[in-house]
Amino acid sequence: MLTRVKAAIKSIQPVEWFSLLAIAYILGIRIAGIFSYNVDIEGVEFANIHFLQLLKLNHHLYYDPSQFPFLLIVYTPLYYYAMDLITAIFSIDPVRDIHLMFVAGRIVSMVLLFVSFYNLVKTIELLIGKFSYKIFLFLLLLLFISIHFYTARPDSFKVTCFTLFLFFSVRYQARGSIIDFLLGFIFIATGIMFKQDLVVYGCLFYGTFFLLYRKAIYFFGAPLLIATICLIFLIILHVSGINLFRDLFIYNIQYDSDFHINMIIIFIFLLRTSLLLYFAYRNLKTEDKLIRSMAVLSFVYVAGCLLMLLRMGSNFNYTYEAVFLLLINAAVYFRRIKLKKFVYPLHVYMAFLALSIALFYPFYVNAENERVHKYSFAENVRLAKRINEIVGNDVLFLPNMKFYVFYPQTKLIYGYDWHYDRYCELNLYITLKPKFADNDVVKLYDQNFSNGVVKYIVVDDEPKSIRQLGTYYPKFKFYTQVENLLVYKYSGNTN
Repeated sequence: MLTRVKAAIKSIQPVEWFSLLAIAYILGIRIAGIFSYNVDIEGVEFANIHFLQLLKLNHHLYYDPSQFPFLLIVYTPLYYYAMDLITAIFSIDPVRDIHLMFVAGRIVSMVLLFVSFYNLVKTIELLIGKFSYKIFLFLLLLLFISIHFYTARPDSFKVTCFTLFLFFSVRYQARGSIIDFLLGFIFIATGIMFKQDLVVYGCLFYGTFFLLYRKAIYFFGAPLLIATICLIFLIILHVSGINLFRDLFIYNIQYDSDFHINMIIIFIFLLRTSLLLYFAYRNLKTEDKLIRSMAVLSFVYVAGCLLMLLRMGSNFNYTYEAVFLLLINAAVYFRRIKLKKFVYPLHVYMAFLALSIALFYPFYVNAENERVHKYSFAENVRLAKRINEIVGNDVLFLPNMKFYVFYPQTKLIYGYDWHYDRYCELNLYITLKPKFADNDVVKLYDQNFSNGVVKYIVVDDEPKSIRQLGTYYPKFKFYTQVENLLVYKYSGNTN
C-alpha cells in the first residue's frame, strides 16, 4: 500500500503540484469561511437562516407576501425543509444556535462541492472513458464557482441535482436505458424544488437534444417537466393555500432599468470563460455526435445564463450550469489533443482567472475582519434583547436586513423585496431604478408606515440610514438610542 502511495506521489508532475497548492490555498480560505461570524459572506445568506428560524417557530414557511408581514420567499421550498431536517438530526436550534446554523449550512455546501465534482468527472468519463486530469479540472472548478456556492444558500443543492441530471441524461443517450432518463428527470425536478431557475436549463436541455436527435422522449421532456412542477405547485396550493407560482414567478419578477452593472458582470464572465468557449467551439468539429451535442448545449447554456444575468440582483451564481458544460467540453478537448501543448498556456490562463477572482471576489476572511465580525455578532445578540424590551408586542421594521437573524421571535414587517432599490442603496452601495410586475402590493405595503401598524424602526447610527428614514418614513421620529442603534417611533405626523 505504501509503495503504491509513493508511486502515485512520484507520478505527479510539477505543474500538478502547482495546481494542488492552488487548490489547497483556495479550499483553506473556503473552509475558514465556514466558521466566520460574518452573517453575509455572500448572497444575502442571513435571510436563509432567518427563514429556517421561522420554519422552526411556525412549522411552516410561506405566507401570502401581499399581506402583512409582506414576507416574500424567493426560492422554492426544498432547501429549507432539507436544512430543517439536517439541523434537527444534529439537534441544532435555529433560534438559539444562530452561528451554528451558519456553520451547518456552509459545511453542507462544502460537502456538496465534492459531490458535484464527482458527478462532473463521472459525466466526462461517459463521454471519453478514463479521465486522468482531475487535479486540473478541480482547480478550474474552484476558480469558476463563486462564493455563493459555499454559503448557507440553496445553490449547492441545486447544482448537485443538476450534475446528477446531466450524468443520467448523458448515460441515457449513450446507453438507451429508460431508467436513466427517468432518474435524470427526477433529479432535474428535484433541483427545481431547491431553486426554480433550474427549470430554464432543464427545458433548454430537452429542447436542444430534441433538435439534435429528433427523439419523441426529448420532445415531451420540457412540457412534462413544466407540468410536473405545476402539479407540485397545485398540490401545495390545495394543501396549504400557498400560491408558489404567484410568489416565485410573478411577485419575484423585477428588473433594473439601468443595465450597466449587469453588463459588467456579463463582460467579466465572457472574458474569464474565453478559453473554455474556444474548447467548446473546437468540439463542434468532432465526429462523435454526443460530444458535439454537449458542445452545442454549452453554447445554449451560455446564452441562457447571459439572459439570466440581466435580471436585477444577478451574480455569477447564475452561471454555474454553463460553467459545468464548458468544463465538460474542456475535459473532452484535452482528451482529443495532446494536453502537453496546452499545459503551460493553461496555467497562465489559470493565473489570470485567479487574479480575476482576487479582484472581483474578495474572500472576506482574515483575522482582523473576523475579530470585528465576532464582536459585532455578540453585540447584536445582546442589543436585540434590549430592543425587544422596548418594542414588546408592537411591529418593528429593520431596514438593515442583516439584523433579521437576531430577531426571530419579534413581530417584524419585511418588504424590502418590494423596495429593493432602498435595500441596495443602504447595504450594497448600489443605485438601482427597479421596475416591478404590475401589482398593488407596494402601495398596500407603504400604508403600514403611515397608518400606525408599524410602531418602531431601528437603524444603525450612521448618515445613510438616517437620511433614508427622513426620505421614506417621515412619520417616524427619534425615540431613543441603544448604543450604536437608533430607535424611531411612529408619531402620526410629518412635522
